[in-house]
Amino acid sequence: MKLFFSAQIKKKREKEQRNSPIEEGKQSFSCYICNYTIYECMHCAHKQIARSSFIKHLAKHYIQTTFKCTNCDASFITKRRLENHILQRHPEFAAPVSSKSSKIRECTHCEYKTTFPHCLASHMIKHTGAKLKCTKCEASFTTIRTLDDHILRKHPEFTTSVSSKIHRCTHCEYKTTYKGNLVRHMMKHTGAKLKCTKCDKSFTATLSLDDHILRKHPDVAASVSRKIHKCTHCEYKTTFPHCLASHMMKHTGAKLKCTKCDKSFTIIKSLDHHILRKHPDVAASVSCKIHKCTHCEYKTTFPHFLASHMMKHTGAKLKCTKCDKSFTTTLSLDDHILRKHPDVAASVSRIKERNLAKRYTVGFSPVDAASVVELQASVI
Repeated sequence: MKLFFSAQIKKKREKEQRNSPIEEGKQSFSCYICNYTIYECMHCAHKQIARSSFIKHLAKHYIQTTFKCTNCDASFITKRRLENHILQRHPEFAAPVSSKSSKIRECTHCEYKTTFPHCLASHMIKHTGAKLKCTKCEASFTTIRTLDDHILRKHPEFTTSVSSKIHRCTHCEYKTTYKGNLVRHMMKHTGAKLKCTKCDKSFTATLSLDDHILRKHPDVAASVSRKIHKCTHCEYKTTFPHCLASHMMKHTGAKLKCTKCDKSFTIIKSLDHHILRKHPDVAASVSCKIHKCTHCEYKTTFPHFLASHMMKHTGAKLKCTKCDKSFTTTLSLDDHILRKHPDVAASVSRIKERNLAKRYTVGFSPVDAASVVELQASVI
């Protein structure tokens, strides 16, 4: 009798599922070679073999309920992600999470906590030192997702070996394992940008906008939504972990050494640029984005270096508005203005003034160096 009622309940649930809007949003195809059934979403290009995972995906289209954080404006589609957010961003309110349904995974070496086992596995690599190595070059990574993204960028001929979800651009052949990277890339095609509400600056990513706010508008730093990385020695703050790592070198004195020569650098971007120029045979080990010239084999990790290089091919130059001189870089033009046209020195940016002032102080007399500092003060 018990089995009879269980069968009846099962049939009733199946009937309800068939009549539900979620079931209406799918169409399935059976493979004629094997017994696999492929579920295809009618609302997007998502495809899935596992029915349970596919139902979860369809819920995103139909279920409007979101789990909102009571400590900030963040919202999530699952309770598990909300609880993980509380552990990461609001640890002072993490006590209620322990009574929830999600299991908390804790690091045995530090205070790190998460509700996702794969996040804990990636975190543990920082303590154990174990890394995932690329089989095509010498690069190594801490997560499979990062390794897969590296393969898509550096070794596209082995894309089939990528296990992570691939996000593809609909306008070009760009591929990535990070949705945020695709969103940032799409702005190149659409022209859309994120504007700062305090000044005229615009950015292609929320991470860059938030970092700009921390540096230029600290009075509205509370509006920053991304994770803030703080220096333990001074008040420096940034949304980029690699920028904090580079900044910390000023306090610790540590440097990144080139494995092919005796050169050392303070940031990875400069090290990778050096490898591209001096050791092209190990260019595959470069982790930063590479900007390539379309006319020759020139490569660099700095976009402004590529812009200056392209002028050699296009013939375009930056002309001085006070005389007939022309230059291939903005730095050279600003250097010329400071030396020849100090009356319009206000057109030189503050950052470049500092760099130029440092250049003048090397090999110049104290009087010359002081005059440059005085000029800089008058501009600021």
